[in-house]
Amino acid sequence: GLGAAVILVLFFVSSSALSRLPDGAEARRVRDARQVLANGSVAAVAAALMGWSPVAAQAFLGAVAAAAADTWATEIGVRFGGEPRSILSLRRRSPGTSGAVSPLGLLAGAAGA
Repeated sequence: GLGAAVILVLFFVSSSALSRLPDGAEARRVRDARQVLANGSVAAVAAALMGWSPVAAQAFLGAVAAAAADTWATEIGVRFGGEPRSILSLRRRSPGTSGAVSPLGLLAGAAGA
């Protein structure tokens, strides 16, 4: 419904704004279609089921929150987050590495969710 549309618009506007922030790095990893599909497919399925399933709205909100957390953490963390660490081994990793997070990226992810 209208509420879901507003949530999607807020997600896309905020994520697009973050992706347009000045970039200190010369080369930045670009999100590919696979990542967009992974972030959006659960929300799309949940939105399609909202009229038939009582838990679809919660699934939709959770999926959009997860997508926003991932996007915000990446966009802020890569630009301003400092040195990221692996979430599994805590070893230092390059900015933009999948499975790595900086302290500021972690905070941005929490805010996005």
